[in-house]
Amino acid sequence: MPNQNLSLRECEEALHQCEERLRLVTDAAELGLWTWQPDGDRISWDNDRPYAILGLPRTEAPLTAARFAAEFVHPEDLADFEQAIAHTVQNGARLFYQGRFHRPDGALRWIEFTGTPVQGADGACLRVLGTVQDITERKQAEQLLRQNHDTFFNLIQNAPFGVYVVDAQFRMCQASRASHKAFANIDPLIGRDFEEILRLAWAEPFLSEVLGHFRHTLQTGEAYAAPNTTEQRRDTP
Repeated sequence: MPNQNLSLRECEEALHQCEERLRLVTDAAELGLWTWQPDGDRISWDNDRPYAILGLPRTEAPLTAARFAAEFVHPEDLADFEQAIAHTVQNGARLFYQGRFHRPDGALRWIEFTGTPVQGADGACLRVLGTVQDITERKQAEQLLRQNHDTFFNLIQNAPFGVYVVDAQFRMCQASRASHKAFANIDPLIGRDFEEILRLAWAEPFLSEVLGHFRHTLQTGEAYAAPNTTEQRRDTP
């Protein structure tokens, strides 16, 4: 339970220490702090970081959300920005918004805003306290990852030879078009237990040999290259 006998000086010192700890945390996390007051539609920047993130001069007058949206938010992201703001004010919901931002120097950056509404006794939103950070590098990394995934997927799908992927649970999770042709008589294919697929395609003793090689590779990571062989499949005449 809080000590109610603290002097005013002690309270001020405790508040100063809390503010200093908050400043150290936000500086380390490269977070900007901001406050938005719906009454008057005024945004204020509560530490130095937003100026660096948004490229605004320190002499910049307090912005309104309307001006911020009109001048800096990318036109294609404007509807999402306005919807996020309205949802927070009208429903008292936590604000979360990611979008593109045109800095005054012409740079296009990805910005993330989060905010917590402070409500009055009547439930009306008095202000929103939040953070802002530049997530451009994160978004670029995500885009590169998607591109690499798409490239890998297209290589598999369009390979002239059959390529398929068996996951750690021994399920068929991906197969190229050529692989689908090879397993044409087995349906469904994707998501099916790979041992079940092989049992439909091959008879013993070849079945156990193939299963052993696949399971050994999954367990050890050791590659295996099968020699050329000819076997009669069970699912074809």
